[in-house]
Amino acid sequence: MVRFLLQHGADANIETNLMFTPLHSAAQQGHVMIVKLLLEQGALPNKTNK
Repeated sequence: MVRFLLQHGADANIETNLMFTPLHSAAQQGHVMIVKLLLEQGALPNKTNK
């Protein structure tokens, strides 16, 4: 599903109202393959939520 969304224009760096990104959520939940996919698709690894 994540790959599909990214292929159809989803923003890999979109933020929630608490400034969390998809990368934050995937890493926090231990989804290693999704973390790799997000990074390959341009997710910013140094983006903070503070």
